[in-house]
Amino acid sequence: MEDPDSDVEMTDVNEEDSPYKDERPGFYNLNSFITHLGTSTHCGHYVCHVKRDGQWYYFNDAKVAQTNEPPIGKGYMYFFRKSEQ
Repeated sequence: MEDPDSDVEMTDVNEEDSPYKDERPGFYNLNSFITHLGTSTHCGHYVCHVKRDGQWYYFNDAKVAQTNEPPIGKGYMYFFRKSEQ
């Protein structure tokens, strides 16, 4: 069986002509994270915390609320944004 991705051209970000090359230093800020609430991965619920304008917001299905103490250490998946430094 052929590899389905074999015809996909991969670009090395370190190549001089790469459209993804970035000379800025690699500083990143935590932008958002997903947390799992429940007893196991087979049951429970996933929620998201997003930082906007210096304030954290909690997203839970139809509910959005500000939060002062997001559970950053309990994240399941973290998302970062490259800093403009």
